[in-house]
Amino acid sequence: MKTDRKTMRGSAIFLTLTISAMLMGCEDKYVRDSDTTYNSDVTVPSDEDGPTTTTYHTDVTIPDDPSDVVTDQSPPDVEPPEPPPGIQYDAERSNNMLVIDRSGSMAEPADCGTADCPSKWDQLLALQGYLTEVMLVANLGLTLFPSPLEHGCSVEPSVMVPITESQDVDQQIMDVLLTTVPGGRTPLALVLDALAEAGEIDDPEVDTNVIILTDGQPNCMCETGEESCERDAAVAAVERLIERYPGLDVYIIGFGASAHDAAETLTAMADVGRNDFY
Repeated sequence: MKTDRKTMRGSAIFLTLTISAMLMGCEDKYVRDSDTTYNSDVTVPSDEDGPTTTTYHTDVTIPDDPSDVVTDQSPPDVEPPEPPPGIQYDAERSNNMLVIDRSGSMAEPADCGTADCPSKWDQLLALQGYLTEVMLVANLGLTLFPSPLEHGCSVEPSVMVPITESQDVDQQIMDVLLTTVPGGRTPLALVLDALAEAGEIDDPEVDTNVIILTDGQPNCMCETGEESCERDAAVAAVERLIERYPGLDVYIIGFGASAHDAAETLTAMADVGRNDFY
């Protein structure tokens, strides 16, 4: 039985909140209660064609059997509109491509409130434990920008780990990240165009999500300092990606003060991608 879109979108929200919580420490959005149970308040469209939204309090438990994940998403103290409440994940898994920024600014200190903060890249390397958990409910892949083979704005090659359901995909991704150093600029529009051409997200039979992790403003398409031009180029790249792959969802995760400075651009990209900027 094919999983409906709302079910798979719930899986993508779970994955995105897991990663964004780890990177940014957003306890107000996502709290780790134990080794296996998570909860968050998530607002999603009640109607794909309308502006109405509903906020759900979501408890997610990772069981021993990855095909038996159940998310109880009934709003507290509110009768669910349709019984039974909740989202259930069956054996069909979504495809999720992580698109990670390795620009030079990722070597700068993260925002941790102390004088000896690790770099944003070192903070990213704490991702392994979370990948090990989320791969139970989702297929994963890795794209880096700019290309780890050279600095500047190059994005060839950019797909480092093709999307897979392999049981060691977490280690495959970490092997790449651990042997990569930050450098270069932030070619967001270019990497999305390259990803579209690579065919890694071309599977109409499986719900697919692109999850972009970046710490700031794209800066490879326009004259230096032309933020509105860069914003328009990045938004247009998301539009081209979705036009080519209808049904694709694009999520944006920003971290660090520089991501706050780029919030207008990243929010505009997320809006076109039919999701929120985290």
